[in-house]
Amino acid sequence: MAHSKLLAEIHRLRDAREIGSFYANAADSWQHLTGFVEFVSQEHFLVRGVSSHGFQNGFSLRELDELYRIETDGSFERKAAALYKLRGQKHTDFLPPLTPTCDLKLELLLAAQRRDLALMLQIGESPLVMGFVRELSDDTLDFALFEDNGAPDGFCLVEIEEIRRINCDTLTLQDLKLLAR
Repeated sequence: MAHSKLLAEIHRLRDAREIGSFYANAADSWQHLTGFVEFVSQEHFLVRGVSSHGFQNGFSLRELDELYRIETDGSFERKAAALYKLRGQKHTDFLPPLTPTCDLKLELLLAAQRRDLALMLQIGESPLVMGFVRELSDDTLDFALFEDNGAPDGFCLVEIEEIRRINCDTLTLQDLKLLAR
């Protein structure tokens, strides 16, 4: 579980609807997620991503345990939030109403399947994989893979509990969906 002060900050950002930058890889601080906290569960938090240019950048699910740093009200966050507002950006609401006891990971996968949204997954410590949900059960995901040029690349059957991160409908994934379909 994330340190209590980090968890309190996630809840504050969600309640205040303020933008934040979330860091999970101490070895590479360039890898961070910026956006608005949508929901927090016992194990995960869901962010409505915002690009550095102020465009809506899909949804990203992260484990609370991997979070080590949060930045707020810095020039990067202020710029992204201002551009998001000036561009009139808005995220599509495609998730059902969420409850504190819901399985946030499963709900995001189900919603992505219903809307045929492209996903990027981190499974364990493996490299990221991209594709679409083919079938989903309570514990297993059947995933149609595609390459970074949109070409089909086989299939992946994985236990849902092994999925550590999910990016859904990001700008990159929107481009790849156009190429893949």
